[in-house]
Amino acid sequence: MAGVKMAVSVESDEWKRALEQLSGKVSAIRPVLLSVGEYVLGQTLERFRKQTAPDGSRWKRVEPRYWRKKKVKKILTESSRLRESINYRVVGDRVLIGTNLRYAAIHQLGGEIDVPAQTRTAKRGTKGKNKGRFMVGTTKAKHAISSTFTIPAHKVRIKPRPFLGLPDKEREHVRDLVREYLNRSLSGGQ
Repeated sequence: MAGVKMAVSVESDEWKRALEQLSGKVSAIRPVLLSVGEYVLGQTLERFRKQTAPDGSRWKRVEPRYWRKKKVKKILTESSRLRESINYRVVGDRVLIGTNLRYAAIHQLGGEIDVPAQTRTAKRGTKGKNKGRFMVGTTKAKHAISSTFTIPAHKVRIKPRPFLGLPDKEREHVRDLVREYLNRSLSGGQ
């Protein structure tokens, strides 16, 4: 699955009749769909700040071993690439909100990743403060022995940390945006 997205569309019969009165063109609702896109995008980005799912629950914590290695102590925010890739697009009578990053779906839905076997080389100190310590990534160690080792193939379980979604409170706000737009448009004011 390449990326993850959700769609918000106009499905109310009452709203569709009102739209037909606006000239019968889908383009008549484009301004409100852009507003909906901006609103939902803002709410999604706020979830990254708060580290919460659409239902308000906290995102599952990462494994302590991984947490210690993280430079940025926020979940799903190591490089900010995922958060910054989220966008929206108006297509017909829908607003599509999501990201095209391949790894987004595993974070949204959870799942298992197959990690292939890997061969690594590390240096182990033989003298001084580094005696017996592995010094991965260092090439300047004067007193060190190189060791090559294999990490066997294994699976990594990723817990779901949903960031896309439209809870009831946000859904009601979207309805209000559309309702206000239709009322203004039908009464002649834009």
